[in-house]
Amino acid sequence: MSETTRPRELAGDARIDVAQRFTLDETRARQWLARAVSAYEAELDGDGDALQPGEELPEITADWEPRAYEQESTVYLLVRLAGDAGIIAAPDQMELDFRYSDDSDGGYYCFHIGVGPRLQLASYSEEMRKLGDRDATGIDAALSILREAVQKANYTLDDLAELIAGLRMHEKAGSAVAGSSGYGLEGEVVPGRYSARQRRDRAANMAARFLPQLNDDQSPAVDVAGALGIIYVKNGALYVAVDLDTADPAIYQMYGDQQVPLEISVQGNIVFEAGITDRAG
Repeated sequence: MSETTRPRELAGDARIDVAQRFTLDETRARQWLARAVSAYEAELDGDGDALQPGEELPEITADWEPRAYEQESTVYLLVRLAGDAGIIAAPDQMELDFRYSDDSDGGYYCFHIGVGPRLQLASYSEEMRKLGDRDATGIDAALSILREAVQKANYTLDDLAELIAGLRMHEKAGSAVAGSSGYGLEGEVVPGRYSARQRRDRAANMAARFLPQLNDDQSPAVDVAGALGIIYVKNGALYVAVDLDTADPAIYQMYGDQQVPLEISVQGNIVFEAGITDRAG
């Protein structure tokens, strides 16, 4: 992989630390939202411009319902202005936005994370009716949206960091298979949804490689952390074999005499099992 396409530099020319996370200052957020409600309700009552020069606040009331008709732009400004005001603290070279897609069934939303000048990430889309705390209104509703924005942005960064770890493992493995380990996980330790075991598993799976048949002396295979799943057609029948000689002990939870735990199933039915002790996750 060339220096210009290394994972840490995919977002731009400067290196971006994807181990950083968004944070929400809830104490300041409540004060800021209370100020927004007070200013907007004063404006609605005709009490003049209650904003300070240069001040921008979301236009919400004490009974604001973010999932009501045509409130998407208000939600967008809520998230954007919270970032501008430092209520949501963003990692270096990153910013957070709310995005809404209209349809005939109430619409969908997600949170976009800008990473440097050239990379845009998005959280999984959700139905608009699921936004924030559905039982809350006003300040509590707005605060629940800011919490969700930060949580989902960080989950998305978790996925990016794990993808980068997988790419690094893939790069380290190179083109060699036999006798090559090179899959030990390194790079950022990703906090959040996954345990250390789950992070290693996900990174190994993300780094899996398909090895096509290039001549008659080979068979197509999939390499997952050094373990080879060989699958091919011969005489109209499907053959499947597993070669574990180069399986990486840093990834697999070996048992006995350095044996790889293994389960094989056909059409959902387990036909072989050895050494499986933990099915959690």
